[in-house]
Amino acid sequence: WYQRRVRDSPIVIENCNRKCTVPTAPTDTVYHVSQEKLRQGETFTVKCTGDLKLPIDQKETEVTCQQDGTFPKPFPTCEKTCKISAIDDSITKINKTVIGGLAQKEAVEVTCTKDDLLLPEGYTTPMIITCTPQNLDIFVPACQQTCEIPAPADAPNAVLSTVDNSRMKLREPITATCNEYYSYEVASGTEKVETFTCSEATGATKVTIDKFCYVYAMLSSSSAGTYKLELKGEIKDGKDYSTGNTDVDFRITGDNYEKTEQKKPNVAVVVDVGRYEPLQVEVKTTSVVGGKNRVITITEKDIYPGPPSPVAKQETETSTTVSIKLIHDPNDLLKTIVRENAVKYTIQYTVNGVEVTEDITKDNRDAMKELSNLSPATNYVIKTTIVVPDEFGGKGDPAEITVFTGPSQVNETSLKSTVIENAVKVEWNSVDKADKYEVALFENGASLGNQLPKDSMIEYVNFKSETTYELKIRAMREVDKSPYYGDILTKQIPGPPAAPKEDQFTVSQTGDSVTVKRVSSDEDQSTRTNMVQNADTDYIVFLSHDGKTDKKTLKAGENELTVEKLSLSSNYDVKIAQAVGDGYGMKAFLDSVKTADCGSMSCVSCQETTQFDYVVFDQNVTVKCMEKTFIERTDPETGKKKQVPETTLTCNNLNQYVYQDDVTQIVRQIECVQKEEVVDPDEPTAVSYTIYYIVVGVAVFLVIILIIIIVVIRRRRTQGSYNAKKAKETSKNGVASPDMTMEPKTFVNDDAFFENKWDNDLLRAQSGRSKATSYGSQELRMTIADSDSGITEDLENTFFNPALYSTGCEDDTVSTKSALV
Repeated sequence: WYQRRVRDSPIVIENCNRKCTVPTAPTDTVYHVSQEKLRQGETFTVKCTGDLKLPIDQKETEVTCQQDGTFPKPFPTCEKTCKISAIDDSITKINKTVIGGLAQKEAVEVTCTKDDLLLPEGYTTPMIITCTPQNLDIFVPACQQTCEIPAPADAPNAVLSTVDNSRMKLREPITATCNEYYSYEVASGTEKVETFTCSEATGATKVTIDKFCYVYAMLSSSSAGTYKLELKGEIKDGKDYSTGNTDVDFRITGDNYEKTEQKKPNVAVVVDVGRYEPLQVEVKTTSVVGGKNRVITITEKDIYPGPPSPVAKQETETSTTVSIKLIHDPNDLLKTIVRENAVKYTIQYTVNGVEVTEDITKDNRDAMKELSNLSPATNYVIKTTIVVPDEFGGKGDPAEITVFTGPSQVNETSLKSTVIENAVKVEWNSVDKADKYEVALFENGASLGNQLPKDSMIEYVNFKSETTYELKIRAMREVDKSPYYGDILTKQIPGPPAAPKEDQFTVSQTGDSVTVKRVSSDEDQSTRTNMVQNADTDYIVFLSHDGKTDKKTLKAGENELTVEKLSLSSNYDVKIAQAVGDGYGMKAFLDSVKTADCGSMSCVSCQETTQFDYVVFDQNVTVKCMEKTFIERTDPETGKKKQVPETTLTCNNLNQYVYQDDVTQIVRQIECVQKEEVVDPDEPTAVSYTIYYIVVGVAVFLVIILIIIIVVIRRRRTQGSYNAKKAKETSKNGVASPDMTMEPKTFVNDDAFFENKWDNDLLRAQSGRSKATSYGSQELRMTIADSDSGITEDLENTFFNPALYSTGCEDDTVSTKSALV
């Protein structure tokens, strides 16, 4: 901060910059600088002395201080130079004058002074040499004399190898390879390549080609099958020879074989040797070259016929793979050849309509091959061929075998084990085309034996508690009595749970029920009744009686289980076991209890009673006696004893059985008995009942006739009174009024109410009067009998609305039984 003292005079503040510190100069290096620290923009010069130079990429010798107080990078550094060896200027030259050696990374080009000179073998012409710290002393090779490369015409019927330069260097070779069906004229007749070299003797002259290729019959040998050899003398027509007049002579000899054949060129001869042994083949060809007959004889030794094919044997299989072993012919000679040479086996088979060819290369006697991606339970035809090196016969005839895959693997999700005490039943879904199943059981890695069940189920006994067993199972099919197995399924099978401890449960009995309760884990059960043992485990409770056992489940989360409606006066053995899926573990005996006495009949079914069958419906028991047996009981209406084939008992709220039709009778004992019929003198007979029904029928008939007569008489009298009254009122007032002198009339249904015209007229006339209209001391009574309740609706919809009239009843309503209008 500053304060201006004079208002009109400006203050100039100069910027502050870092200074650069000049480093100490290395040996043989001089820094031309007058001070140790330089300001921005100030420079100094770097100069190398002695045999040092700045690298070729560091040409700047002047260094300037930068604003941040540093010098630019890279900082000039003097380094050692490279010395070039002396050279013969007459034959070798470089492209620049070098004074004091080459600076680091500086390069020169080395060339020869004449066109017929080249740098020696191992160097290219021209050659670039660069100075590096690793090559401070540079050697420059001297150029040498070369040879002219032969022209293609110098080597007829041959092909010359290529040369990297325009001329051949000293000791550099060039090869001439005879064309097909040509050979150099040598003893064996099979030499096709000659090498020619540039030497100092040749100087600057051309390399001389002094050997030439002549036509010959090429021996072609290949296997025509096992123990067979196919030979062919192949000759092509050319300008200097003709195959038309040329014969090819074959002579094949072996330890136990000799044969001579003469064929035209390119015609094969097949020799069946009949055994595997080395042969000697001589091929003689006579041809005319340049007007001269030239005979070339080719002799080939150790020619082998086709080898015998290997024998394929199926070793193992799964559901989708087959492993086969390829076994050679036991011939000792072939064993040696196979052992010492790479052998290729060719295997052919068809999978899902696609032909598969696989090659196996093995350097030992036998070979193993796994065929994969096959279909389960399928037969495959396998063709196997051995291919040895050509010099040992090549390829033999294929051999065929049929291999078989095993069935599919047992479905893991279908495999289910059920534990019943120490017995375990294992089940699974059947596998297609499986004839049997191989099942192996292991305990702690030790085998307990194998079994071959035909069905998809197996049972084991004597399983140990708290022990896990390993089960291995695979499906098997039989083909020509040979087994073929599918993939193995491994499954852990737990043994049965141990028997529960007896002190973990209590058993109590009440009437016809038994209760099993979990015991609290606390010694004082009264204080912590909710702390029960094994509360999260299902248990099976067994109640055994008279050779029969009933099973009930004490479910997890439930502290007790009550089994009701057991047989009375019966002893039950109570056992318990831990539930495991659909089975259970080892049982523990809890207690023996006895149900209540059957004679008490405290709403408990006596299941052991044999005289009758019964059906229990909640609180009702229907007792049905068997044929010719009856239940003797008191008739609730007459109070007398009677025999009935069945009756129904009901359990009342006092836990007592009573008759359904007489709840006052407590039933303590009931049984079906067989008795002879006894005639009661006080009980009416069939004749008495017949007379009784006849008398009653006649009385009813007479009453009906009497009612009809009364109704007819009253109807006529009422109609006459009404007509007379109506005529009188009409003559007096001119208007008819209702007849109030008639007797009350009863209507029993809708139709009867409206069947008389005067009834309708009466109601129509009244519908026009006020509610308070009275008809003097007379009243019209209308009794409405019980009907389909449609009468009220009909009246309202037609002529009669009860709301318009004073009924004369205390509550001013119309009853469904009777109404006074």
